[in-house]
Amino acid sequence: LAWLQFGRCRVTTAALATVCRVFSRYQLNRCSTFSYNIKHNNNNSSILTEPNPLNWAAYDEVIDVRTPSEFADDHLPGAVNLPLLGDGDRAAIGKTFARSPFDGRRLGASVISQKIGELLGTHFADKSVDFRPLIYCWRGGQRSHSLAIVLSQIGYQPTVLAGGYRAYRRVVVKSLNDLAGVEPPVGRLKRAVVLAGLTGSGKTYLLERLARQGEQVVDLESLANHRGSLLGSDPNRPDQPSQKSFESSLYRTLSQLDADKPVWLECESARIGYRSLPQSLVATLARSPRILLEAESADDRVKHLIKQYGSLVERTELLIERLNLLGRHHSKSTKANWLAAAAAGDIPKLVHLLLADHYDPLYRHSRRRYFLETDSRRVIRLALNCNTIHSDEILVQLKQARDSLLFDNEPSGRIAVNRI
Repeated sequence: LAWLQFGRCRVTTAALATVCRVFSRYQLNRCSTFSYNIKHNNNNSSILTEPNPLNWAAYDEVIDVRTPSEFADDHLPGAVNLPLLGDGDRAAIGKTFARSPFDGRRLGASVISQKIGELLGTHFADKSVDFRPLIYCWRGGQRSHSLAIVLSQIGYQPTVLAGGYRAYRRVVVKSLNDLAGVEPPVGRLKRAVVLAGLTGSGKTYLLERLARQGEQVVDLESLANHRGSLLGSDPNRPDQPSQKSFESSLYRTLSQLDADKPVWLECESARIGYRSLPQSLVATLARSPRILLEAESADDRVKHLIKQYGSLVERTELLIERLNLLGRHHSKSTKANWLAAAAAGDIPKLVHLLLADHYDPLYRHSRRRYFLETDSRRVIRLALNCNTIHSDEILVQLKQARDSLLFDNEPSGRIAVNRI
């Protein structure tokens, strides 16, 4: 075959012709999964398709050929982004296609052909002949097949994900509600125990300690990169994942749980920051048994919160900006008291005010709204202070309370608890 030079790499004329035929036969925005037969070394071969979006581990590499923004929104676990069209390219091709489908297809084939040529000289330059990648785009159509066709002609063994990212997304959405429920055989939370308590009672901190001891923990706030409310985002990592990415991470976390072992969760409302929990998970949190953490004094909660939110309270300007946003839900006098304490650097007073004016009323409202089933479930109170929260004994008491809730008909009496 004659060779055409694209920069520093080469593509066969047969491969280029095939790519062009793909784009002339299928519209860029209406592509569908298909197997395209090609000839190589006088043998008939076809582009293989993978029907199971969750079978990514069977391949040497998972390649996402969508645009960088599509990839950032969400992608298959471990995928690498090799965009055949940039965000600007896709927009330009779409506009051209609206005026003239022929010109749009020709422009798309030109851009993708050049990009494939570049990738052959860079990303694929050191791949062995038995390299088996799984390739996907938005719907498993033109972009993924264009790369797969060229790699197949070279001698690699590419497979295209049938249905593309949309097929993976459908599986995540369908499976997530099943996994987040408490009913077997697919539910992973039938032995869930929820840590509840007012803001500053140490729920997240204790979950982290339990996880380090090997307990099964689903840290929803970590997955959402947010502690809740307008003050809950991390100043060092301010951006939350997209809703799709959050749900994908939650799906992978739940799917790895052992349903026959206890699972720890933190009491949450239906939203964490700007991310929504699946309705099945909200229902599971509402009806699961819980351990209610009760700090012995408000000062203990204040000390714990100042330590946990140190990166925020040290940045006065950012703190005042957050308080202004939070103040939209309160009276002018309440907001003025917060800002005065923040401006004076009196952080303990500010935290006391925030707890009394905002967080405690919000928690009680959330409890009435989402956790009405609590009255019919077993709930154990567990007292703690700024010293016991750091001790190993508190972890022992948590596990004893958990066993009492999950496995005993009545409290065993091994710990000082009150049932409500």
